[in-house]
Amino acid sequence: MTGKSSWSPAFAEAVGLERGDVREWPDGAEWLIGDTLYKSVTIRRRDAVTETGEWRPVWEAMKGLAEQHGDDNVRLVVWFDD
Repeated sequence: MTGKSSWSPAFAEAVGLERGDVREWPDGAEWLIGDTLYKSVTIRRRDAVTETGEWRPVWEAMKGLAEQHGDDNVRLVVWFDD
């Protein structure tokens, strides 16, 4: 495995995808392009952001706040700007 959710010019060209296009394929769909196998999978938060990964300090802070103020009074708002 080389990674998840990365832009591949080879894959894009093979399936006629241009940057910015949005397409959905069924889970498990596969494309063999050259010697690379591409597979459509649904990534869930627990797959992308694990409890023990780099976001661990955030989860710990949120847990502490929830213990002090209650689960319903803690929110995490994240902005991604690329």
